[in-house]
Amino acid sequence: MLKVPSKALLLVAAIAWLIAGYFVVDTGLHAAEESWTSGMFLGFTIVFVLFFALFANICRKHTKRINNYDDGLISIVKFLDPPSYIILAVMIVIGLSVRVSGLVPESIIAFFYTGLGAALVMAALVYIIVYLAKCEELTSKYVNPLDFYKKFD
Repeated sequence: MLKVPSKALLLVAAIAWLIAGYFVVDTGLHAAEESWTSGMFLGFTIVFVLFFALFANICRKHTKRINNYDDGLISIVKFLDPPSYIILAVMIVIGLSVRVSGLVPESIIAFFYTGLGAALVMAALVYIIVYLAKCEELTSKYVNPLDFYKKFD
């Protein structure tokens, strides 16, 4: 299993959330068969705000957990905890079921997925900001930033 320094899990989380956000936004944009209406834009805004509030709390929880890891090498899958993987799997199954069932109009899928994906991308940016702040902290702690990584050779 690939292992990284514990603080690098923040970057792993950012990359994972950024990739997921990209694909969800892409799905939403492709679902929009017509140009966006004001109702769709309002729906996007509501979905974005609600999910970003949720994801900000999740980011805070995982950031705190990651920062509490020792300064050793940690498996990259530990950027999420086990309950989060279960929630992720349930969300994927529900999302695929809704899309495949055809019960929800494409216009709703368009604004919902685009808002959800944009919120995921913003959450990824939160992880990146925290990671960069942690790098700044490490840079000030070690004269040469590479000294930190030499600890793991």
